[in-house]
Amino acid sequence: MFLKGFRWPIALIVTVLSVGVLFAVQGTGGWLMRGGLEDKLKTDPAVDSVKIDYGSQGKVVVSARLSPVDDLSQAYQRLDRTLADSLGDGAYLLKVEDRRGPAVETVYEEIHYALYEGMSTGRYDAMHRRINELVEPKRLDQWRVTVDQRHVFVQLREGRNYLYEILERPRPGPDGSTSPVSEAGIGRLGQ
Repeated sequence: MFLKGFRWPIALIVTVLSVGVLFAVQGTGGWLMRGGLEDKLKTDPAVDSVKIDYGSQGKVVVSARLSPVDDLSQAYQRLDRTLADSLGDGAYLLKVEDRRGPAVETVYEEIHYALYEGMSTGRYDAMHRRINELVEPKRLDQWRVTVDQRHVFVQLREGRNYLYEILERPRPGPDGSTSPVSEAGIGRLGQ
């Protein structure tokens, strides 16, 4: 079909420019969102640094290096709330990075059996007592195990080194059975 007086070269140029502008705006919007979100997360007193990437399944992957904190669960929940408010529930994966050293890694290796046993059985009080028995003789500067509705938080500190583990609690299925225990949001930062 031919339209008399229609200028095809101009229409083609306008179309190409329009598509280019749309892609540029979309890329800039992602960059602005990432920059604004990083700024928001960096205002949290527990955050040393933040890195934001896009995962293969369309989720935003946020890696936050935390400084030594008194209560890991509170710091994690603040960051989680900020991300949920900005991106929506389930649209992101929050990874927490720490500063591990041999002493805190060795203690974690000794207590992780008690952690998984407590999570598998649901006997968190017994888990906590057993972990205290194992950690007390190690003379760490700080240790804490905290449980909320979704996670078990482990923090160990000796000197400048600190270890953070965030374990996802098993969730009961429709028949009352629990799903396998899995690790979530665990990060590691070199020494």
